[in-house]
Amino acid sequence: ISRVDATLGTARFAVLRRLDLSDNQIRSVHGVHALECLEELVLARNRIKSASDLAGLARLRVLDLSENCIAAFTNARGLAFNASMEHLCLRGNPIAVATRYRAQMTHLLPFLHTLDDTPLPPSALSRARERAESRAKAAANAIPRVASRRRLELLSQARPQAPPHKANADAAKSPVAAETRPTATLDAKKLSALCERLAKP
Repeated sequence: ISRVDATLGTARFAVLRRLDLSDNQIRSVHGVHALECLEELVLARNRIKSASDLAGLARLRVLDLSENCIAAFTNARGLAFNASMEHLCLRGNPIAVATRYRAQMTHLLPFLHTLDDTPLPPSALSRARERAESRAKAAANAIPRVASRRRLELLSQARPQAPPHKANADAAKSPVAAETRPTATLDAKKLSALCERLAKP
């Protein structure tokens, strides 16, 4: 096989998740972009000079382009549009011996886990994404607690209050209120003395 054309986009191949086309004479992979479900693509030991036709494969996680003819970083820039890519192999290409090869590729693909089967340290961008995901998860977990507190507040506000006249009546019946009411009773001796004083002419 020397090229991959648009026939791959037919219904027969559209659901492919893994495709191995290694050990051929492939120079062009123009038709691969039609495989929207592709997650792993092996193109090792071919004659590919540019990865631009591999851009936009949204689900592609693993790409093996080892032992091809990619010589410049400009020919690999299209891979930056594959946001799901985690494992990339370019070993055996002229680009793999270029100055700052690993730094350039990790800058181009900050979410890579491995490059040429070697684990990569997490980049600043991937750490930022992990922090954002952690904050989002914490916020999602906090929503039920906040909602529960809010429900309690609403319930306490909605609890009926006793009307003023009923509250006064209840207060009048209480022992404390009875103790504080003024008394109008008089001593018996004082009452008889008052009656005698009134009886005198």
